[in-house]
Amino acid sequence: MNALERLRRSTDADHVQVDRAFSRFDLADRAGYCRFLTVHAQATFGVEEYLLGHDDLPHWRPRSALLEADLAELRVPQATASQFSTSGTLANRLGVLYVLEGSRLGASVLLRRVKHGLPIRYLSARHQQREWRTLLAAIEQQAILGGAPFVASLIEGARACFQHYLSAADRHKW
Repeated sequence: MNALERLRRSTDADHVQVDRAFSRFDLADRAGYCRFLTVHAQATFGVEEYLLGHDDLPHWRPRSALLEADLAELRVPQATASQFSTSGTLANRLGVLYVLEGSRLGASVLLRRVKHGLPIRYLSARHQQREWRTLLAAIEQQAILGGAPFVASLIEGARACFQHYLSAADRHKW
């Protein structure tokens, strides 16, 4: 089993928990969508801030500004970032980036649930050509070089990122 397969299998339950937590937000309702974006902003701002401090990652494009623009258009007060950090290894950061960038794929499903006329910059930010494949290739290449310790740290980083989003959703009062 390659590193990506191990990563997916090891974080599948985390992914399901996060999907379940965020499915509670009614994206067809303006107030529900505002809450969804606010919680995403709280988590995303912290994760992106953490990753921006490292130049050893494959190219990626932050989406915090898109979240800020959507929230501003909705006249929602600026969200406060939830602090995020992990062990700090390259493998750990790649696991975090894998989750962050993987959320772009899930956003296309969520877009269908958003009420027409609401701002969708954040959810519409898809990968540019080859971005996702480049990240996956970088993970596999580094896993070959780093072996089992790399993969363990990769999984740890991904799980920490999933947990960060889950914690943000769980802190929100329904």
